[in-house]
Amino acid sequence: MNEALKLLENISVDLICSDYNMPGGTGLELLEQLHRSGKKIPFILMSGTEDSFVIHSVKFYGGTFCNKTDSDLLTTIRKKANCE
Repeated sequence: MNEALKLLENISVDLICSDYNMPGGTGLELLEQLHRSGKKIPFILMSGTEDSFVIHSVKFYGGTFCNKTDSDLLTTIRKKANCE
C-alpha cells in the first residue's frame, strides 16, 4: 500500500483497480488515504468476499466495490474508466 501511495505522488492515473489484500495494508486503507488527501481518482475495490462493512466503507469513500467472482467485473471497470 505504501508503494502505491508513493507512486501516486508522482504520476497521474485515470482509474485505480485494487484488490482488498495488498502487501503492507488493504485496498480499503489505500482508498481511505486517497480520500483524506483529496485525490479524486475513480476507485474499484475488488474482493472475493462480500463483507458488508467493507462494501459500505468503499461507498463512503467514493469508491465502487466489485466481487472478483462477479461476471460483470469487466463492465464495472469499463464504466468507471469512462467515469460514467
